[in-house]
Amino acid sequence: MYHLSTSNSNVTYSMFLENYAFVSTEWGLLLTEANDLTVNQCVFLRNTASFTFATYKGGTMTVIHCSGDTLTNSGSVDAALMSTESFEIKYQVNSQGKCGFGFTYNSSTKKIEETEEYEPRKKSNLSFVCYLASIY
Repeated sequence: MYHLSTSNSNVTYSMFLENYAFVSTEWGLLLTEANDLTVNQCVFLRNTASFTFATYKGGTMTVIHCSGDTLTNSGSVDAALMSTESFEIKYQVNSQGKCGFGFTYNSSTKKIEETEEYEPRKKSNLSFVCYLASIY
């Protein structure tokens, strides 16, 4: 998702699931050239990209309360407010397809500031997925 000339914009309450589009080695699944893009309360599961978040040509991004895959960034991404605490996203699902529950377990590490040590992080998610569904 490329944000060009969209200063002071938001990506909120979004789910990014199994995105396999080709992404340049320096770009992320969410990329901005604009100032002040805020990504808030989003879930990222089974995506392939060099980075989850990236900025380009002076763009800036703030990420708050996102979870799922191991989240990575490139450029001017302020992840200081990124949280692994759970949050609630409400969806209304109208499905004409197949629905099911899934369990995802993620294990990652976070670099401890001012040291060369890494702190292990473990997280599990229970998800409800509908294929051929509309989410409002």
